[in-house]
Order: sequence, then structure tokens, then C-alpha cells
Amino acid sequence: MVEHYALLSSAETLAFAKVFARRLERFPACVFLEGPLGAGKTLFTRGLVFGLLGAKAASQVKSPSFVLINEYKGKEGPLVAHIDFYRLKGWKELLDEVLDYLSAPCLIVIEWPKSSQGFFVPHVRQAYNISIEITGPSERLFTVEEL
Repeated sequence: MVEHYALLSSAETLAFAKVFARRLERFPACVFLEGPLGAGKTLFTRGLVFGLLGAKAASQVKSPSFVLINEYKGKEGPLVAHIDFYRLKGWKELLDEVLDYLSAPCLIVIEWPKSSQGFFVPHVRQAYNISIEITGPSERLFTVEEL
């Protein structure tokens, strides 16, 4: 099933992600985020982390573009691994680093997933592809598909 959500602001994106986090019940889980630069992939991740781990962990969320992987932990809830494949020639460059996440109660959020879905989906208990389209200065169209 494919769902579409038209969101009008950054605040709506954060709220949507916090609510969406409630769907994530079976770990390891994976969320693939696709969309152009500035679409709100990291903002959506901040909302997911808020929904799973709380405000303190969410305040630490930043783009993993340069470090490639950021980890977020809370007192309760799963570890969240926030990964960016944008600068990599192939996602397999991080294979050794991501294998540990697949055997833990973890949410793996992947920005710029490229062709990595085929590898991750069989190894997780829950997976979603979320495509973000910029439809206006602060408006976004989110397309959500459970994999």
C-alpha cells in the first residue's frame, strides 16, 4: 500500500515523523529516505528520533553527510543509526559498519539509499521507503510505502 501526505511546514514534517515512529515496532527496522537536497530527510529523521527516543536525543540529530553514520541513543528505545550514502560510490563501502545494526534492536535510517534496499529489506523485520518531493517553499509531499 502506498500512502501520500501533503505537509505544509517543517513543524508538520516533525509532527508527522513523530507519529510515524509509532509504526516502528519490530526491530531491526529500516527507513529509506529519498528526495533532493533540502527536501527534509534529516528533519524527518529528527522527528523519528523524537518519537522513539525523546527530545534530548532528537536535539542531537544532524546530517551524517560528512561522517556517513550518526548514532542516537535514549534511555529507552532502539538505537537509531542515521546513514548517508550520498557521497559513496557504492553502499557496500559501509557494509562492515552496518552489519552489526542488523543483529540489534535498531532503527536504520538511510538517506540516499541508492540500490541498498535489496540488501537491507530481507534482513530487517520492518522496512519503509519514504520519498519526499518539494512542492513549495516549505511544502512537501511524502510518499510512504511499506516494503
